[in-house]
Amino acid sequence: MLILLIIVISFETIHIYSPVYHIASADKTNSHFPDDTTFDNKIQFLMYLAHMPSLSVCILKNNSIIWSNAYKHADRKNHIPAILDTIYMVASISKTFTATAILQFYEQGKINLDDDVSSAAGFPIRNPRYPNQTITFRM
Repeated sequence: MLILLIIVISFETIHIYSPVYHIASADKTNSHFPDDTTFDNKIQFLMYLAHMPSLSVCILKNNSIIWSNAYKHADRKNHIPAILDTIYMVASISKTFTATAILQFYEQGKINLDDDVSSAAGFPIRNPRYPNQTITFRM
């Protein structure tokens, strides 16, 4: 199973250029995996369509990175290239990751959706307007 994770720094207009940083360790034994140039071109085209000025991406297979790359500039004004370790502002996409992790814990039996989130956090979490009401994972 392949997982493609894309994190974007902002949504400004861009032009297609070649990658600024590259680490290729693609699984060449997989006939469904395109060559690096074709794959890079497809990613850059999708970046163009989505108006992405920067991108760091990796493909995971069996919990191992089999391909990774960074594109464009993390800071275009100062000409700082994006690299695999570039820290991006993830904003609302973190809700998706959090929900996925919570449901994985639920599937593994580590939590119940009606448990108080305070027990998992290790400190009390309450809505200041409703301090006596428990906040659960299901909410």
